[in-house]
Amino acid sequence: MYPRTSKNKVQFEELFFSYHKKVYAYAYKKTNSTYIAEETVQRVFIKLWDNLEHKEVLVDINAQVFCITRTVLLDIIKQENRRRHNLQEYSITDSYPSPTEIFSAKELKHQLDQHIEAMEHFHYNKDAGMFVCPAGHLAIKKARGGKKNGVTNQVDSYFFDVEKCKVCPLSEGCYK
Repeated sequence: MYPRTSKNKVQFEELFFSYHKKVYAYAYKKTNSTYIAEETVQRVFIKLWDNLEHKEVLVDINAQVFCITRTVLLDIIKQENRRRHNLQEYSITDSYPSPTEIFSAKELKHQLDQHIEAMEHFHYNKDAGMFVCPAGHLAIKKARGGKKNGVTNQVDSYFFDVEKCKVCPLSEGCYK
């Protein structure tokens, strides 16, 4: 516990070096934004500096740091959402993704990684413009699905000769 009667630079530095990485990691994990994580660290330790001087009640410093962190992080996220809403209302473009966009991007990346991992043993032949299976068989057909000017992107599907797959020694897991 630290005395709250005067600003003590040494004690504050000890607190900062003990907790700044934890505060940053918590904020970054929640938002995936270095800007918000850095802003959170700054605001948390400004509040903590003020609290060390003004609070007379001794509270567990660990609980106090993370209570302040949670509150500051929520304030920053609300502030960012208000800012984005105002930018959209006045048709001003914004270069920073919202927390929802970040979450959606993470989900999309995860899905893409899963699909890429599933197709790892296939490779793309640029000359033919088709995929080649691990046995060396070239896809026989390429089809594009989805609306051209729709909300979602079009999807390319590649088809292989099923008769070759039936007799292929590497067909386990390939042929359905």
